Amino acid sequence: MRLLTEVDENILRHLAHYKYMTLAHLVSVGAGGKSYTSTRIKKLRVAGFIGVSQYGGVYKSGGGGRVENINYLTPRGVKLLAENTELEPEQIHHPKNIDGIFRNDYFHRISTVSIHIAFELWAKRLAYPVLFFETYFHKVGSAKTAKDDNPLRSITRITFEDGSFIEPDAVFAAERSDKKLLFCLEVHNGADVSRIVEQLKRISLAVSKGLITDHYKQYGIVNSPRILCAVETENMLRLVQKRICTDAFFKPDWMKQVFLFHVAEQVWKDFDAGWQNMEGSLFKLSGL
Repeated sequence: MRLLTEVDENILRHLAHYKYMTLAHLVSVGAGGKSYTSTRIKKLRVAGFIGVSQYGGVYKSGGGGRVENINYLTPRGVKLLAENTELEPEQIHHPKNIDGIFRNDYFHRISTVSIHIAFELWAKRLAYPVLFFETYFHKVGSAKTAKDDNPLRSITRITFEDGSFIEPDAVFAAERSDKKLLFCLEVHNGADVSRIVEQLKRISLAVSKGLITDHYKQYGIVNSPRILCAVETENMLRLVQKRICTDAFFKPDWMKQVFLFHVAEQVWKDFDAGWQNMEGSLFKLSGL
């Protein structure tokens, strides 16, 4: 592919892979230096290859200033990659409808991408091949009509026998020499303990029925996933652990092994270390 610079191609390829990225994300995955990458992003926007969602009224907590813009591929950028690279259509992720990038989903979406990046850096460091990484904002199906036989839905959707479903924030896997590691991720922003606990109950129900493992059986996965829960603060982490430890639903011994909790911002920095089970014992994911 012939673009203006090597950094241009890096930016487009990374956007195709992660779908939504800030400048900080692009720098963290090695697209280029911060200043030059910022300049090239602007050039690619002007050329119509990438779009931007701006959040002028959204601020970081603790007086950290305004949040970064989210970049994504436009149809023109998709066409450029499809015609000039080895990437298959299913490997080029891009929003079909930019109205779907909601202001109130900003921090959750950015955190999910940050964890995706941290996971892949971890897997690369340990030489674990990544089998897949699917997120709630990767969609399949058709948006033409609500009555369509193949309606638009999250690729992570897991359906129960009664027709109800869950859509985990991400489901992903890496292959170790002795086994395949399957993870189901929930990212929670805010302080609604009841909401995240109820979601974890639904996910654990899907795990107990083997629905998540069965959903990804094409990858040769036979083991149940570890359920990772990344929350916003240390206080929220303690509150969730306390609620779970006093809820009879979570009493089975297998749940003490399957659930792991962490503060999301720490996961962005180090995917491996610092995870806690519901009782507070520490774990490294590389040691599972």
